Amino acid sequence: MMNIICLHGYGSSASILKKIMAKHVEKLELSYNLIFLDGPHKVGENNCWWYYDEKLGDENDKIINWRTITKEKSIGLEESIEYVKKYIENEKTYAVIGFSQGAAFANILAHRFYINKIVLCSGFLIDNNLENSDNSKIGTISLHIFGEEDTIIPEELSRELLDIYTDSQILSHEKGHIFPTNAVTRNKLLSFLDIKK
Repeated sequence: MMNIICLHGYGSSASILKKIMAKHVEKLELSYNLIFLDGPHKVGENNCWWYYDEKLGDENDKIINWRTITKEKSIGLEESIEYVKKYIENEKTYAVIGFSQGAAFANILAHRFYINKIVLCSGFLIDNNLENSDNSKIGTISLHIFGEEDTIIPEELSRELLDIYTDSQILSHEKGHIFPTNAVTRNKLLSFLDIKK
């Protein structure tokens, strides 16, 4: 069985994402080995892939503005890349699914490693992952999921990722910052990952 790597959002965990995706997991596990990873850095009792150094923020920063975080404000990113490298480079890894910060992290991984397919739910582009300075596109096949009412990662930020990939598909939903669990999303996931319904 091939592997799908699943990456949670900021201040979350592998177990939380698995619970959120429970309705999808049941179907996906019939065809794939799902590997839910915990980010190696702590945020309270949960985890993240990198964290924001508030001391480097502007005085007027009220919330984390993920889109404007620069390399010097991203703490632990390189350690996270090294941590997941063995999973991504495994010949049995077929796809990566990421939610929120996990989607942004998955996009960074796609710049550095070959990934066949990638699902980016409420993903966003961060300044320090623009490694393809010649603006060449990534050959990874991508599915972009975003919410029309998402106020944490607004739809326009998620749409910025579309131009990076040569073969992109879109699934928009009417809700906010969630990984949708409805039948429409499930059927799209199954189809995208070549699973017969």
